[in-house]
This record gives sequence, C-alpha cells and structure tokens, in this order.
Amino acid sequence: MVRSVCADIAKGLGPGDYVNQESTVPPRTTTATILPILEGSGHSVGDFGDAHCPERTASGRAIIDITGAYPKIVGGVDDASTETARALYLTINKKGVIPVSDATAAESVKVFEGLYRDVNIALANELAMVCDELGVDAREVFDAANTQPYSHIHAPGCGVGGHCIPVYPYFIINTVEASTDMLKLARRINDGMPAYTVDLLEGALQEIKVGISGARVLLLGVTYRGDVNETRFSPAIDVINELKRRGAEVFAYDPVLGDEVQRFGTIPSDLGSGDGINEIDAILIASDHAEFKGIDWDLLDRRMRHKVVVDGRNILDPEELRLREYLYRAVGRL
Repeated sequence: MVRSVCADIAKGLGPGDYVNQESTVPPRTTTATILPILEGSGHSVGDFGDAHCPERTASGRAIIDITGAYPKIVGGVDDASTETARALYLTINKKGVIPVSDATAAESVKVFEGLYRDVNIALANELAMVCDELGVDAREVFDAANTQPYSHIHAPGCGVGGHCIPVYPYFIINTVEASTDMLKLARRINDGMPAYTVDLLEGALQEIKVGISGARVLLLGVTYRGDVNETRFSPAIDVINELKRRGAEVFAYDPVLGDEVQRFGTIPSDLGSGDGINEIDAILIASDHAEFKGIDWDLLDRRMRHKVVVDGRNILDPEELRLREYLYRAVGRL
C-alpha cells in the first residue's frame, strides 16, 4: 500500500513539494523504497522534501494521541525536510516535536517502542508462569518489585494482539543481520500464552473431574483490547481455536462485536440477558472490556453447570469469586 501511494504521489510531485509519511515501516524503508519511487517523478531530494514522522496512536484514541498524548518524532531525508516536518507538527501537537537525525532513526523509534513492549510483556508472562510453579501470586510480587524505581514489570495475560506489537518484531527480525534472538523468544512466549491459558482452564476442569472435550465454555471478549472494535491478531481467536481443537463447545459474548462473534466459530451469547448461556462448565475472560468488571454473577450462577473461571486479563476479584464457590484461575494468580 505504501508503495502504491508513493507511486501516485510521484505522478504529481514537483519542486517545492513536501511528502510526509506516518505509516509504521521497517527501518530504511524511506531511503531504500520510498525515495526511489518518489524520484521516479524526475525530481530528487532538494527539489522536494520527505520526512518520516511515525504515528504514535492506539486504536480508539487516534485524535487524542496525535494532538497531545506524546511528543511527535520527525526525521527527514535532509535537514530541510526535518525542519519542514518540525514546523508542521508544532502547529498540531501540544506536547512538542522531537527531531531526530534522519528518517531511518525516526522509523527505528516507532518500531523499537513496540519491541520494548513485546519483550517486556513476554518477560512478565514468563515470570507469571514461574509464579504459578512457585505457588506465589504474580500481582503481589510484581507490585512489590515495582516499588523499586528501575523495576517496571508489566502485567501478564492470555496473549498480545493488535496490528502493532505482534508484527513489529518481524520488521527487525526479517531485515537485519544482527542477532534478534531476544525478539524471537519474546514472540514465542507471547504467541504461546493462549494455549497456556487454555491449559489453566483444562487443569481446573480436571480438578472437578470434568474433561475439556465436550465442555461448554463461555468466552468473554474477542477483541484484542477492551472496548475497541479490533480483532487483528487477537489472542482470543487463538484461545477459541485451541478450545475447539481440544473438543470444547465455545460460546462467546463481546459487547463491541455482538453477533459478529460467529465469524470466529463461536455460538453468540448475551451476558446481559443470559440468552445462549446455559449449562456452562467454565468461563474464560479474554478481553478487558469495562463491562466485565461489573458482571452480574447472580445471573451467571444460575446458568453454570460447573463453576470455573479463568481470568485471562486479570480484571476480576478472586476473593469475590471464591466466596461464590468458583474455582478461579489466572496467569500467575493464586
């Protein structure tokens, strides 16, 4: 798509024009791919300007992020392009502009932000699995460790989704010769969390002498992030596929998607009315929708055949559920 857009721009590019790109791309894309296409116009750098100014936005809050959540990063193919980009974004971004040395540096900034998150989430997930084996509560341990200013252990969960974090590591893995072992390992850990979460559910069912094959599982949430209509690379989809692979019957409710949950091979249900929720053996929370923090457990209690809850997003109160005689499980939680 970036190549196609640049080819269209090149058709009308002239002296004094400036091209600004925000799409997240592998480092060196501007110099190795975009500039040659733009120079197909018959003009070269100096005749026109070009800068990479990566978007730093999250799904559902783009305007807020663009105008003032973070400083804007800008890097041009020459000094004049960087200055043009700086002047442009100073009129838009309330947090200011950070010029970097060139377009490749600007491309790297955005990709590295995502890599940092992926690697640190993987660390949190691995430490949470260690906590499961040690019999200690990951939230308690992480919260205490994070009182040290240079400790920033992230929250564990059932996986990493969206169109950014699961993809950006490959922008580096597939384009550089330097070692990327840590990036690859982080991807393996995070990609493995949906299956680990299903392992927790299967283990909980086994504790009450119920097999996962034939079990009726209610999945709460399919989007990768709470209250956002985005399912790309959602770990919930991998959870669904793993549950079905093990023989479970999967019902699903997502307040954002509604009946669209059928697209993922699940049976639509309604958490508010209880429609489609009967004789459920286990509940698995896969998205952190705000609605799920206020679940009507009185309604669900009447719809459960067995009372098992696996909290893949660590948003529920374990003590409340235990008082209701649920068998509660979550990544790294006691």
